[in-house]
Amino acid sequence: MIEHDTSIYNLTVNSDVNCRESFTEGKPLPKFDYNMPRPCSEDWPVTAVTIKLGEIKEEKSERRKIIIGYDQVDSIEYFGTIF
Repeated sequence: MIEHDTSIYNLTVNSDVNCRESFTEGKPLPKFDYNMPRPCSEDWPVTAVTIKLGEIKEEKSERRKIIIGYDQVDSIEYFGTIF
């Protein structure tokens, strides 16, 4: 389960179409899609993040950071040999 501060950040892994539609329609991102593993060509999975920035003011600036990491041990197999 992914933990994050939903008052500022909204993140998910879901299909490209679902994430793009939610974002362009101003809706929250769809829930995390646990239908994995699956081929990339099937409901093309993407990671999507939105950040609530609030009102943008010239005299006030804030920073927000997103750090994304990925680690999958033994993810490549070639003729029975794991690399």
